[in-house]
Amino acid sequence: MQIDKTAIIEGNVHFGKNVFIGPYTIIYGPAEIGDNVKIHGHVSIGDMPQHRTRPKLCGVEIGDNTTIREFATIHAGTENKTRIGKDCYLMNYSHVSHDSVVEDNVTLANSVQLGGHSYVMRGATIGLGATIHQYSLIGSFSMIGMNSVVGVKCRITPGKIFAGNPARSAGENVIGLSRNKVSNEYLIKETERFWYILDGD
Repeated sequence: MQIDKTAIIEGNVHFGKNVFIGPYTIIYGPAEIGDNVKIHGHVSIGDMPQHRTRPKLCGVEIGDNTTIREFATIHAGTENKTRIGKDCYLMNYSHVSHDSVVEDNVTLANSVQLGGHSYVMRGATIGLGATIHQYSLIGSFSMIGMNSVVGVKCRITPGKIFAGNPARSAGENVIGLSRNKVSNEYLIKETERFWYILDGD
């Protein structure tokens, strides 16, 4: 494990193997950091939720092999852990709000903003500067175009490209589906799971 001497670790933080923490990063517990996680400089993890009335009651969980680049912020949960899955890549200035879930193999490009209680399903890619309304659900292997706005009524279904303000469907995410070797059968299952999660909320 490599932790820069300027990094600040407060509270109960559990680290996996081969973790890298860059300069001036702050991690507030409770937090669980998986194996082979790389957290670059000036990152803030586990700070208080940006909420006027709900306090911090839960921490943050980050899965194995995830990379978090400079100045990204991940806030602690009010009701449930804020969770980042395995093999994710969070670019500069991206923000994951309290109680959000980001499943495995998700990419958040520079300055992506996830509102509170957002749920991003596996393999999704959210483009530069996109803004996601709180309580939104982003489907598996979908692609959100840069500077797009996902409003509360948007339905970002699996395997599709969405762009604009508000975000609208722009066809199938052919490259993303091919790159992730997603079969039609698997996409159907993920679409069923999408509606199950949405109905559950």
